[in-house]
Amino acid sequence: MASHKVIIKEVGGVFEVDMRKLHTKGGNTVVFHNDTLDPIAIFFPEKDLFLGFTDPYNVIEVPAKSSSTAYTVQGAQKRKKDNHYAYAVYCHTSGEFAIANSNPIIIIDY
Repeated sequence: MASHKVIIKEVGGVFEVDMRKLHTKGGNTVVFHNDTLDPIAIFFPEKDLFLGFTDPYNVIEVPAKSSSTAYTVQGAQKRKKDNHYAYAVYCHTSGEFAIANSNPIIIIDY
């Protein structure tokens, strides 16, 4: 199984997600690393994206200069038919959302 690291960084005052499209599959793990001085919240509109993830609001909080727990991707058959999952990264102190070319996306192969 593969492990992925998604890095959130600040470049010239703009918060960015370095991996705009993450291609993965069920059983792989994802770690979100906050390389900024701003604590972040990562919002997922889809439930059950990760095995055992039980936050009632589908939010992962990551302190400044820290990494999240490793989350195991759940197989795509457990969720909607479209395998593209947009998410948002909110930076608490600045009040800004991190950007990518569009919203960052996790693509889970069938």
